[in-house]
Amino acid sequence: MKADLALINANVMTMNPLQPFAQAVTIKKNRILKVGTNQEIKNLIGKHTKVINLDGKTLVPGLIDTHIHVADFGKCLMWLDL
Repeated sequence: MKADLALINANVMTMNPLQPFAQAVTIKKNRILKVGTNQEIKNLIGKHTKVINLDGKTLVPGLIDTHIHVADFGKCLMWLDL
């Protein structure tokens, strides 16, 4: 199985205490396929895989900020000009 996307040459912070750092990540159908070294990931790169070289930049798991202040959000709704 070949990946849709490969992120290589990165400083991947995995948040996994057994493997806190890695070099590369591959993704297939919006799911993480493998996290590992550039060499391990190389086997999952096909001719249609988009490869992004992160040149040592740090890659962290996605964070979704669901923090809102309900009262302030409610005030914003009152400002709608319908």
